[in-house]
Amino acid sequence: MRNCKEYQELFVEAYYDELPADEMQELMEHLASCSVCSSEFKKLETTLHVMNKRERVEPDEAYWKQYWNTLSTSLENARTGKQPSQQQYNIRFASLPGWAYGVAAMLLIAVGLYLGKFLYSPEPAEHQQEIVSNDTVLNEQQRTKNEVQSTEVQPPISQQDQGQTLPEHSAARTTTSNTKRVTPIINVVDKEARSYLNRSKIMLLGLVNSDEEDPLSLSRQQEVSRSLLQEAIDLKPRLIETDQKRVKQLIEELEVILLQLANIEEESDLPAVELVKKGVDEKSILLKINMEEMRMMKNKDSRKKSDKKEKQNRL
Repeated sequence: MRNCKEYQELFVEAYYDELPADEMQELMEHLASCSVCSSEFKKLETTLHVMNKRERVEPDEAYWKQYWNTLSTSLENARTGKQPSQQQYNIRFASLPGWAYGVAAMLLIAVGLYLGKFLYSPEPAEHQQEIVSNDTVLNEQQRTKNEVQSTEVQPPISQQDQGQTLPEHSAARTTTSNTKRVTPIINVVDKEARSYLNRSKIMLLGLVNSDEEDPLSLSRQQEVSRSLLQEAIDLKPRLIETDQKRVKQLIEELEVILLQLANIEEESDLPAVELVKKGVDEKSILLKINMEEMRMMKNKDSRKKSDKKEKQNRL
């Protein structure tokens, strides 16, 4: 005598009439006496009945008409070598998923950064600084060189003291000349960096608070952005000191924002402008500029005190 589990294993074969006659008779007698197996068999019959329908929805006439029009157009283009029309391109782009546009935007930004290195290369004849130019650096170096030469030609006090005092005076002159040679250049570069950050902050504040309906404001900001990009290419290689690494990294972050702003093609492209504003806010660019300006001013004061103390020691 079989149990319920063994009878339930025969349900599928019984539904498709694949059981021998004696087993089929035995199963039917069990279903008549067992309500649980009878209920399970009815559920199986209902499920298999739905699955066996295999209904197919026949497309309507409008579908086939559009299908043949599309197919004939594709065949005609393949025969004549024509490219798909602009309308077909629009249909294809409309079917793309939402994340594809984000990926495309990131690729465009990366390409823009790469091309910006070449499009905004510095021009020696036109590149002018607002506070200190490159000529100032050269003048400081030349003045330092003249001071070193005038110091080296001083004769010793006496022949007897020459052997004792000459090495000390020589070391002092070397230290002094190196200090004079390095300090003016660092001061000049720091001034340029502070000026760069200040002008970038003013421009970004104007962008964040600008009126979306004022196209002239965006045009002026793009012009300033291009000028700052050119200046950054010349300024970054001269930020070589240890305490200048942070300002160099900040300028590199600013370059991304400035390049995005400079590459906006249409003045009415509000989504692109909002994307730039969002980047300024998410990266806390304005806060970083304020913090860096405070740090640079503190270093400037410390350097002044150090120079003053060194001058007093020499006296």
